[in-house]
Amino acid sequence: MTGARILVIHESEAFLETACAVLEEAGFQPLLARSAAEARPALESGVDAVVLDVAVPDALPFVWVPALRRDPATRALPVLLVASVYDRTAYKRRPVDLHGADDYIEQHHVPDSLAAKMGALLAGRGRREVSHAGVVPEADRARRAALREAALAREQRARDGGDPITAIVRLVASDLALYEGTSPSPEARAAAVTEIVRRLPRLTLAAAGEALDAFLSGEDP
Repeated sequence: MTGARILVIHESEAFLETACAVLEEAGFQPLLARSAAEARPALESGVDAVVLDVAVPDALPFVWVPALRRDPATRALPVLLVASVYDRTAYKRRPVDLHGADDYIEQHHVPDSLAAKMGALLAGRGRREVSHAGVVPEADRARRAALREAALAREQRARDGGDPITAIVRLVASDLALYEGTSPSPEARAAAVTEIVRRLPRLTLAAAGEALDAFLSGEDP
């Protein structure tokens, strides 16, 4: 669907730049926003699809996507979720809950798969597997490296900010909600708590667990 208007919502300017370049090269028209509030005018004017990072503070998928599905104006809008934490090894399983979205993509596959996934969704073909075999083009390698640096910088800003617990819990728990749902298995919950403490070593396991549970229940951690 050449010329389709794709709304991309992500906190990171570097991610938005990369997604914009990938979509423009494929003939799409990207519209960029760093929050749901910034995205609202584009939604109201009409877009053809949405790419949403799962950890955008005011657009958490398990709240925001169901709201889109309840609104007749956006009920059929294709939504592609982007995993929040850049990690090529930790998440090699299918999500159990897309919260009403149509598909998902991990950050490191944005350069080589975003356009293909979006094309499939807009063509009404639903989820489409994308092959990653073969040599990775130099441009894609550079973009992957830029996305990884952007993700690391995002985490560092979260740790250095005024409320690092909330920010880090949001990043980790948003991915957990994608891959495990808002009622994760004990093993998955324990792994997420460990990840939070790894990023915030001064936080106890008990405190991390309480913050995680608060987030998944829709409260502030």
